[in-house]
Amino acid sequence: MRRQDRDSSLDLNIEQIELKGFSRSLTEIEFLLLILVILYVIVPGTTITAEPLWMTIAMLSYSVFILGFNYMNLNTPQTAWKLAVETWVMISFITFVLWNTGNVDSPLLNLYLLVIISSAITLSKLMTILEIILIFIFYFYLAVRNGLAFNLVEFTELMVYFSPFVLVAYIATMLASDVHYGKMMFKALSETDEMTNLLNKRSFIPMFNKASEVAVQYNQPLSVMMIDADNLKEVNDKHGHKAGGQIDCLYCSCY
Repeated sequence: MRRQDRDSSLDLNIEQIELKGFSRSLTEIEFLLLILVILYVIVPGTTITAEPLWMTIAMLSYSVFILGFNYMNLNTPQTAWKLAVETWVMISFITFVLWNTGNVDSPLLNLYLLVIISSAITLSKLMTILEIILIFIFYFYLAVRNGLAFNLVEFTELMVYFSPFVLVAYIATMLASDVHYGKMMFKALSETDEMTNLLNKRSFIPMFNKASEVAVQYNQPLSVMMIDADNLKEVNDKHGHKAGGQIDCLYCSCY
């Protein structure tokens, strides 16, 4: 099995573990969003312009989506697009709630922050930017429904009120990038040998298990080759471990 194939297989497994973790966190955020909306609806004296039946249908539909999307596809591989679809549905649900609770004057306006933070942590920077643009389009439309006058003063005021959303998106994306960089550095240090820059035992075991599964599945032979340098201990004792490491690197580069 070539090293490139082994690396890609290992990276795929790690990516799946990471995406499943993101999916669990996003599911909890979705339930938190639903709970916050339910609490707002049942509190006496809140402003709700929609018929109670429509609000109930919207909350039930959203809860069915959460359960169906996350718990009926447990055995399917996780992808970033699945997470993106979940955030788009969150945006749609929040917009519907705001539509019926005061538009941009709704106390639930900050629910958009749940989507922004979730997108910044779980999705790419480009996807986060696209979702910010989508949220702004809905935000602007809700402001128009609320009686926004098309003049420079009110538009500037609208942008000032929206600027915290952009700031949160920027900070969350920047922190997520730093965490991802640190994780990749730690991964490289923990899975490669410092001298030879080859995969170490920590990487070899899951890689070998995967190769064994493929060999059994397709009824193909599997070989493991071990390389040993003669008199390596004498080289280490006489010339130091750095010279022994150079010999290891020479052997590995030949194979």
